[in-house]
Amino acid sequence: MSNSRNVEQKQEGVQKEVELGRVDVPRLLGGGGAALTRISMVPLIGSTTAANQAASSSANSPHSPRNKQDEKSPVDLDCHLSAAVMAKVDSVVSLYRELKSEWNRKPQNLQKCGQLLDKLKVALIKLSYLPTGASTPTEELLIARDVLEIAVEYSVATKDIPAFERYISQLKCYYYDYKSLLQESQNMYKLLGLNLLFLLSVNRVSDFHTELELLPAEVIQTNKFIRPILGLEQYIMEGRYNKIFQAKSSAPADSYNFFMDILIETVRDEIGACLEKSYERISLTEAAKRLNLKSVEEVKAFGKKKNWQLGQDNIYYFVTKSAKPKEPLPAVELAEQAIFYARELEMIV
Repeated sequence: MSNSRNVEQKQEGVQKEVELGRVDVPRLLGGGGAALTRISMVPLIGSTTAANQAASSSANSPHSPRNKQDEKSPVDLDCHLSAAVMAKVDSVVSLYRELKSEWNRKPQNLQKCGQLLDKLKVALIKLSYLPTGASTPTEELLIARDVLEIAVEYSVATKDIPAFERYISQLKCYYYDYKSLLQESQNMYKLLGLNLLFLLSVNRVSDFHTELELLPAEVIQTNKFIRPILGLEQYIMEGRYNKIFQAKSSAPADSYNFFMDILIETVRDEIGACLEKSYERISLTEAAKRLNLKSVEEVKAFGKKKNWQLGQDNIYYFVTKSAKPKEPLPAVELAEQAIFYARELEMIV
């Protein structure tokens, strides 16, 4: 009985050690294989799983030596990203300086300027080309604005009107939307006046007035780039076309000449339409004077564009497509109405 009780106590002690994970296998084997075989192996498996979990937890711990080697700290990641961004900024600054140097040369190499602009547009997109927040560095905004200002004048120099519209629409974001973040550009009103002249030259009068409303009243009245364009619009409204022909020689900047030529052609077309309605026939010399053309050949080229019929006597004959029927003058009715008004005035006096 005492031997049986000793075996049971030994089994209970081993069972507790197994449950606690403190199993001394050599001691158990030395104590007899029968005792080991009679012990339930489930606690042993459970303790092994717990040990594996503990080992796994230890491996995943931030204090593990392996994690310290494999994982980078947030500071290292921030330094890596900052270095990448600075490399992009340095590349953009280098391209910008090269573009500005090439653009300021006289004469300009427009082909090379165009190639540099294409590279800069791609590089700026990787940074903050049109940012949506206030966290963008001011340096990036200034570079993007200066590049767009050069791009606007480049499109005028190459006579690319669609490109001009794209660049000026992007540039206005920097002039109006980011004006609280950036200082006012020296070229701001020069290029805004150029845009106003463009809208006037293609007869987009409603868009012209919309853009004009965005400017302060003092600037409209006093700025040397805006005030002359407003005067041109007034000449058109009043029909003083001769003033527009004279204004080309006093353009505020050389870049304005391209759109001034377009405006003069637009005005000349309006004069030609008025000639068709006002005259039944007109001579070449008289038409040249009305159209502000210097030679007879220029008048003939203009008349050919307008499909005017030139007679052998060098006179243009305007034939209306739909002749209005002549209406008799109601002389009797007009006389009776005049007499009626006279009587009414006498009664009032």
